[in-house]
Amino acid sequence: MSGTPGTPDPVPKDRAVAAVSGRFFYGWVIVAACFVAQAMTSTSIQGLSTYVAPLQREFGWTLSQTAAGRSFQQADSFLGPLTGWLVDRFGPRALMSAGIVLYAVSFAVFSQMNSLWGYYAACLMMAVANSLVGLLIVSYTLNQWFRRKRTTAMGIAVMGFAAAGIVFLPALVFVQGLFGWREAALATAAAMLVLGLPIMLLMRNSPERSGLLPDGDRPEDLAGILLAGRGGGLVDFTTRQAVRTRAFWLLTFGNTLAQMALAAIVVHQFPYFEEMLTRETAALVLSVLNVFNLIGRLAGGVLGDRFRKHLIMAANMVAATVGLVLLVFAEGLALLLVYAALYGTSWGVRTAVSNSLQGDYFGRASYGKIAGLAQTLAAPTAILSPILFGLIVEATGAYRPALMTLAVLTGIASVLFLLATRPPAPVKPA
Repeated sequence: MSGTPGTPDPVPKDRAVAAVSGRFFYGWVIVAACFVAQAMTSTSIQGLSTYVAPLQREFGWTLSQTAAGRSFQQADSFLGPLTGWLVDRFGPRALMSAGIVLYAVSFAVFSQMNSLWGYYAACLMMAVANSLVGLLIVSYTLNQWFRRKRTTAMGIAVMGFAAAGIVFLPALVFVQGLFGWREAALATAAAMLVLGLPIMLLMRNSPERSGLLPDGDRPEDLAGILLAGRGGGLVDFTTRQAVRTRAFWLLTFGNTLAQMALAAIVVHQFPYFEEMLTRETAALVLSVLNVFNLIGRLAGGVLGDRFRKHLIMAANMVAATVGLVLLVFAEGLALLLVYAALYGTSWGVRTAVSNSLQGDYFGRASYGKIAGLAQTLAAPTAILSPILFGLIVEATGAYRPALMTLAVLTGIASVLFLLATRPPAPVKPA
């Protein structure tokens, strides 16, 4: 029997959800699937940097030429508004399943390419796959399934990105050394298809469509939850209303600067490590960075549901700035490990908190469109930054000037996040 008007049917209509929801909230299954999706994305985004040296040795490409592949891979940022519309129209299960298949195809193509343009084509395919499986879709889905526990859920899910860096990237370097980079890429394609696709089929769009409520709340408790104002995101902004707020632009510009630094670091840190360390020890530093990335994602999830998120973001970017300054002056393993701890933690906290912060400030109704717009506005600089970084290194003959530039950008981002207080609720027309 249906509930009262305006109240979701308490009996799930989806049999897969019904089989689980009797024991615990299905939203945690969604979190687990998003964890795997983030691991797959990490294998693409972080994993590409481990191919830089082998590609340069085989084809004689410059640092900026190989870095451009990462820039092509970030073209998914321009797809933000389209991705937001697609997930509203078709739901995360269809998009993420298609994305996993495309990941497998793109790595298979990558394993067979023999030219710079073939490399760029494979990276563009990875970009489309990133848009279908990546953080925007994960954030959208978790903002639908959680309200009070939003940042905790986000923190757990995005730990998958760091977990892949701890486990899969050293394994990838090992396979590259043992069998070759082409074989490693082909094995990645097979693993993504076999492991990823069945899990993506567990995804669902929103709890209401399965007769549930966010956080697993019961319909009879909803009025008290709303009255108490527990959790952010109870007020829904339209996209037009959001872009008229000061907070939207401060968050967007803050994330743009942080993403510029991150995009360049992800591409260039591994080759930089290799100038001071053996390839295997460089992989160890990357693993340590991802251990702290994972810790940061979990810590960000826990702290974000208890403290003001924009203050967490500001402090977090200070840690990133200090880490990058240490990287500038690193000459051996010791300072590189300190950098890995600081920057890895900062990366993890920002990922967990920033996407949840948008949900807190602007609500659920237009989250996909608002987040997609912010992502698209940040895209040009994030795409160009790895190339510009490579050009600076080639022009100066050193990494330090480029790294110090990134430290300045993260310092400015800290100030922007500090100023990004919650916007007032939009005024409804009379």
